[in-house]
Amino acid sequence: MNALVLMMFMGGSVLVGGINDAPFLEQLPHNQEILVATCHHGGDVRALLFTDGIKTPEFVEVSGGHVSRIARLSIDGDAMKVTDASGGLWTYERVHALASTLLKMPFHLVNSNDVKLYLEASSSTPECLSESAQN
Repeated sequence: MNALVLMMFMGGSVLVGGINDAPFLEQLPHNQEILVATCHHGGDVRALLFTDGIKTPEFVEVSGGHVSRIARLSIDGDAMKVTDASGGLWTYERVHALASTLLKMPFHLVNSNDVKLYLEASSSTPECLSESAQN
């Protein structure tokens, strides 16, 4: 599985955990406002999507035209933790660092029907400044 995760992060079209853009986007609530924060590195976009309340965002990446859910997070007060991620310790640490960066970015309300288009157009959002975002 680590080779699959590595290929996905390197821009490959391998699916992580069987979740690619179509099934993930189909799971979003229809015609509902979603809070979204994005940043970019190179041609890839990282985002937090708050689809089910303010305490349980989804961490997603857009790479090579594919939207992949990488992890689920849990926020309790000032504490954030990665509760479900595809990969090992490196992935958890990377997601935690990127999510911490994203929580400081501007948030936008986006209709769930327009999330894919919004994420694809987000390459002009602020650069991900976390050291982990560089990998």
